[in-house]
Amino acid sequence: MREHEHAQMEATNGALVVLQSVAVEVDVVGMYVAMETTQTYQNPTDDVLDVRYTFPMPATATLLGVSFTVRGKQFVGQVHPAPEARARKQKAVDDGDTVLLLTHTAGMYTANIGNLGAGETVVVTVRSSELLVPNGGTLRIAVPTTIAPRYGNPAASGLSREEAPETGIDVVYPFSFVAQIHGVDAAQLTVPSHVAQIVQSESLTTVHIDGATMDRDVVLLIGGYGDYRTSVQGMHAGQQWYASFVQIPVLADQVDEPMHVKLLVDCSGSMGGTSIVQARSAVTRLLSLLRDGDSIAVTRFGSTVVDVTPGLMTVGKTVRAQMQQWIKTIDADLGGTETVKALTHVLAMPTNDHPCVVILLTDGEAYGIAAVASKMSKLGHAVYPLVIGHTPADSELRKLAEATRGFCESVTPNERIDDAITRVAQRIRSIPVAKSVLDTGAAVRAWQSGAVPQFRGLHQLVTGAMDRPVEQVLQVDGVAYPLTTQVVPEALIGDFSRTVAATHLPNLANQFRIDWAVTHQLVTDETALVAVAVHALDEKVIGHTIAVKVQQQMAEDWHGGRMQAVMYSAPQYAPLSGVYRRAARMQDMDVDFEIADSFGPIENRVMSAPPTAAALSAEYEKMGAAERLELAALHLLVLYPDVTTWSFDRLAEVNLDADIIDACKAITGYPEAQIVLALMVCILGPDQAGLPADAVAAVPAALLGGLRVIIKS
Repeated sequence: MREHEHAQMEATNGALVVLQSVAVEVDVVGMYVAMETTQTYQNPTDDVLDVRYTFPMPATATLLGVSFTVRGKQFVGQVHPAPEARARKQKAVDDGDTVLLLTHTAGMYTANIGNLGAGETVVVTVRSSELLVPNGGTLRIAVPTTIAPRYGNPAASGLSREEAPETGIDVVYPFSFVAQIHGVDAAQLTVPSHVAQIVQSESLTTVHIDGATMDRDVVLLIGGYGDYRTSVQGMHAGQQWYASFVQIPVLADQVDEPMHVKLLVDCSGSMGGTSIVQARSAVTRLLSLLRDGDSIAVTRFGSTVVDVTPGLMTVGKTVRAQMQQWIKTIDADLGGTETVKALTHVLAMPTNDHPCVVILLTDGEAYGIAAVASKMSKLGHAVYPLVIGHTPADSELRKLAEATRGFCESVTPNERIDDAITRVAQRIRSIPVAKSVLDTGAAVRAWQSGAVPQFRGLHQLVTGAMDRPVEQVLQVDGVAYPLTTQVVPEALIGDFSRTVAATHLPNLANQFRIDWAVTHQLVTDETALVAVAVHALDEKVIGHTIAVKVQQQMAEDWHGGRMQAVMYSAPQYAPLSGVYRRAARMQDMDVDFEIADSFGPIENRVMSAPPTAAALSAEYEKMGAAERLELAALHLLVLYPDVTTWSFDRLAEVNLDADIIDACKAITGYPEAQIVLALMVCILGPDQAGLPADAVAAVPAALLGGLRVIIKS
């Protein structure tokens, strides 16, 4: 072994810092997302390291390939049945060669690098892909970077002690991100998770995130998919493989049925901070969507389960009067996250002979959820998880939703959770159709995965293989809706076919599933990937070996920890520099304004997170009426920078005085958004509001005068 002298790099808690940085590159073409992740490791010691790093991937991603580079040479991995892959890894270690083993368990991947020599650097490249489905007309691309601490025993999710992620309070990993979105205008794109540089060049939109760390998911939202039906097809192994995106249209005169909901809210300690604020907002929005004749039960959970209502209650005058009291109970004060116990409790609750669903508001930070999915499916309730947080843990909850025929949504703090809960309610109220089928004409299917939706308004991905190319048609109650056909370029057909092949795995069992995964080189819970760098005899890695587990960076705002400024980027949004400063001061936030002012172009400047409910409550105790008005106005400006979306409901969300809102509602002759805009001008003043000058100039003087009287009264 070559001799090296290196200073040992440690975190303040004594843990070795082996992971140096992570970079992600994404390409988006229609519904197809290709991603390449580069992880750089370096051994800072004079010993040999055996390194394990458990990392997240998007819940629906297909891992296409892994390679690693050591001593200037690249080595490509191959997928084998898991026992064989582990045996190959051990042989390589015994032979003194550097080796990479990559395994998959419970929605997480673990990279195990054996024989990382003293002072050596290894670069691991992970290629993956996704076939995404629009939701509510929007395509959501989420790239997780870290795994927040989870409650319970990792073994409940099948993770060994070596695979179970651990979090370091002080480790920080540099992170960069580049995405290229083809055929999408920048105006349709927002990045609610980070400060990003968004550049439009002809038909290509590029998103750059630099100088970030691995403390939150990267989220891209692309609009424009309200009515979308297409089939992406390519010839592979003598068959036509396809990924078809179908949607059943909504009828103008449809009448939906009452909604019967068991609402289960995670009030454990990990929900502290922005997550519980969002949960409270979601409950507020859901209660506003209830109609007379609907029914609802509200239950909180953490280490214990607490029923807020005495079972299901039919919505009417009495229940509506109690709703505000229900909202006051939503707080992160119940300890651990006993999700399985809470689900069992609400599923056993009497249904009053109604077909019920469960809406679960949680951060998902608990083990063992997927293990009970089959049991839950037998109890007859569809489960709709709405997963909340900077790093929402949704992989196991997606399995639960699929097993129970529900649907899983995820949101990060700057995404509109009221939109997400509205979409959930719309799904629950969706109108069933008598018959829907994807017609492939005379073609003979070799296999097909994914069911055609049976409810109006919903999108679905259907994949498969058939013996010939055809123009597919969606038949809904005898009405035909043709799908456009897109042909996969020859250069992408290999990756496309393997991505489609991964969707077929749930249909297979036992050895058939393993054989299918090995044939298509897919890493599953039963297969693993191994890559070996065979060294020359005089270059073998020999020496004392130290086992090192790469720690996760702490997720932003986990457990209600101190918030950094939450970033938001969108080309159409203007900065609110003055408001940002004032809102930050009112929250006593640590903000470097010199940095905040240096982000450059107007569309990329930093904006702070909205004040939390706790911060608002504390401020209200100390403030007079005028100060309360100003705080609510600042909250509105930061939370909803697009003034055209302002409404009376928005005023209620930011806790503006109800009497003032009622008075505004009584004003006639002006658009609602203009009344709210005028109110903001009256509260903050035209020069300090940070509002579009042309919009302020267009506000009628009579409207301003009347609102000033209302404010003073």
